[in-house]
Amino acid sequence: MKRKGILLIAIVFMALAFQYANSDVCHVAGKKTAYGTVSENGEVLYIPKTVKIADGLNFEYDGYYYKSLKKVVVSKENKYYKSVKGVLYNKKGTELVHYPAKKSGSTYKIPSSVKYVDCVAFIGNKNIKKIILGKNVKHFDDSALNFRTIGKGCTELEKIVVSKENKYYKSVNGVLYNKKGTKLVVYPAKKSGSTYKLPSTVNYIGCWAFMGNESLKNITIDENVTKIDEGAFKGTKIEHIELSGGKADAGKKLKLMMDAFAQCSNLKEITGGYRVSETGWMTFELCKNLQNMDIGKGLEKLDYSFGGCVSLNKICLSDKLKDINGDAFVDGGCKEFYVEDTNKKYKSIDGSLYEITDSAKGSMKLLFSANTSDFKYVTPDNVVEVSDSAFKGRDAVKEISIGGGVTEFECDSIQNCSGLEILRLSSRVKKIVRFRWDYGCYVSDNNLSNLKKIEVDAGNAKYESYNNELFTKGRKRAILLPYGSKNIIIPKETEEFYGGITLNKFEKIEVEKGNKYFTVKDNVVYDKDVTNIMVFPTYKTTYTLPATLKEFPAMTFRYVEDYLDWAGTAEITKADMNLSCVKVAKGNKYFKAVDGVLYAKKTGQLEYYPPAKKGSYKILKGTKTVNDNAFVYTRYLTELTVPRSVKSIVISPRDSASLKKVKVSKKCKVTKMTKREGAGVKIVRVG
Repeated sequence: MKRKGILLIAIVFMALAFQYANSDVCHVAGKKTAYGTVSENGEVLYIPKTVKIADGLNFEYDGYYYKSLKKVVVSKENKYYKSVKGVLYNKKGTELVHYPAKKSGSTYKIPSSVKYVDCVAFIGNKNIKKIILGKNVKHFDDSALNFRTIGKGCTELEKIVVSKENKYYKSVNGVLYNKKGTKLVVYPAKKSGSTYKLPSTVNYIGCWAFMGNESLKNITIDENVTKIDEGAFKGTKIEHIELSGGKADAGKKLKLMMDAFAQCSNLKEITGGYRVSETGWMTFELCKNLQNMDIGKGLEKLDYSFGGCVSLNKICLSDKLKDINGDAFVDGGCKEFYVEDTNKKYKSIDGSLYEITDSAKGSMKLLFSANTSDFKYVTPDNVVEVSDSAFKGRDAVKEISIGGGVTEFECDSIQNCSGLEILRLSSRVKKIVRFRWDYGCYVSDNNLSNLKKIEVDAGNAKYESYNNELFTKGRKRAILLPYGSKNIIIPKETEEFYGGITLNKFEKIEVEKGNKYFTVKDNVVYDKDVTNIMVFPTYKTTYTLPATLKEFPAMTFRYVEDYLDWAGTAEITKADMNLSCVKVAKGNKYFKAVDGVLYAKKTGQLEYYPPAKKGSYKILKGTKTVNDNAFVYTRYLTELTVPRSVKSIVISPRDSASLKKVKVSKKCKVTKMTKREGAGVKIVRVG
């Protein structure tokens, strides 16, 4: 009888335990996400019975809620998934869905039941050094270990081992190939060795295959390879690429896809590129040290591929080229262009690249200016159009004369033309388009701080120059200022103003007597009521907000994209780059300054942190909100302490290189607005 009682108690206890376990999955305390509840310490994801995952867990807000997971727990009533030792599988165990980012263990053997390893399955785990594929794995997704963002993959992986019984994959010296050896799938991020030559059997390199590896310096790709897929070498430390196995007469065409060699900052030389027929979106983006290459001789299609390749000396284009993207060489992408005379669509003159728009008339469009030392560009007579990327980022261009048959000029075309000193516009120019990121007075990152003179032919019926500044005829509207000039004058006729808040060298700013719309105080230009700033000189280190000023934070306009962790960027005026202290005049109803930092009076929101303010900073206790733009651009801030009352904050490691540590509560969301992971910023969770 006593045994029966004990047995009954045990059964009841087990039933209660089972019920509790399931209720724990469904109702556990923590952060609710699209796929379940994450425990308060961020280490466990509880998936209830009704959840079906559409994409990999790391796709959800870029994996924001799942970065610290050590295990996944699934309700036993869930029809779609199960968890084995904290790893998430489909119900049948044939599909590996998610391996937690913080799960411990240096070796992981994929169970023999698994046939499919999903996209982003292992993303973020930095403990695994060896992965063993079981005999039944028939699909190992190209994005299982790496996906787009540098540094978020399995950065410590040294080798991949494959069961000899597997019919679909094989491993050669720790590198993963398909069984036939025609596709290179994964070259582990932590695999050692500075040189690697692909086997001659390989004809295809998969997406993200080499991404994250920092040991390789020299790569030899065999002539049989016909496609290098998205992000294959993105962010690696390679210095030299041979694309044709060392042969000078390889006959097979080679396609280079999106991001294939993007952000390879150490890459200096490409050989064997003569067989490249097509380049993709951002194929070589930000390869800042790439100097020499023979890509171009076989090119048929050239996409936006060489943006930011500021060291590229020359590209030679043949008559095979039929299509060039208008942003192919944006931001200083090449110093000199040469096009074969037999090409009927494109032409080079004095190192600049043109498109032939009307062969009968001989009309042309300037695509990209040359960027050789102290270059002075003069528009040929038969040029009727200038692209919006023609001079963008070309830092060696000193003078630009827009003439010929050009009737429209876009200010965007000279953005980041940092060496430009003189801009001349002919009498034929009838339309000037302002900067794309020109929001009234705020212009972001135009980098024209050496522009001293803007000249307009006297016969121009639409525009005129006054004090080397550009205005509409009659000076009613200011269009473009010479940001490298020391002296700026706003005429008495001017009613509208554009582009006064950006990086500049203004020392003396005047508003002529009789102007009804603007006034100047302490060398800052305001509207007549002193409620908005119109022109702000970059030299200022301290600034006092007038009592009537309403919108000071907008002076340092930041453009913020959605999904910031994914690919956010900051469009920064830099007009305030030297400000280290902000004060507020008595009587201002809108703002207050505390230790040189600006807060809103009514809401207590932290509105603005001066970019040049040095040292560490503790946000005032009780502050509930922080302007998304407040800490995007900080030049000398080293450490930031955020009180518990603040629920979210945005930083930009790319634009705040000095920032090394951010202390926040466990519940505060920190968004890193950057295309590059981390950039040295450490997020410390306290309390």
